[in-house]
Amino acid sequence: MVGNPANPFALQLATPAPNVKTTVTTVHKYDLQINAEMIRQAFNLPDDARVYFTVPSGGGWSNSDIDIEAEHPVFVEWTRTEIVDK
Repeated sequence: MVGNPANPFALQLATPAPNVKTTVTTVHKYDLQINAEMIRQAFNLPDDARVYFTVPSGGGWSNSDIDIEAEHPVFVEWTRTEIVDK
């Protein structure tokens, strides 16, 4: 403890320096669109192969087949988080 000359009744406590931990968080966000032609090429499918998905029941497009074409691509998004303690 150290006294304060301006106020002899006030005490200042000597406090130790705090421990500091630095963490760097990096979030990588990815997205892409896949159309039928890309899927045909990736799986070496013939040009007339139909690429589609079926909408599950429960809505306006229930049990309908949706063709995946250039104007109706599939959107894919994902993230990866990297945390590094320094």
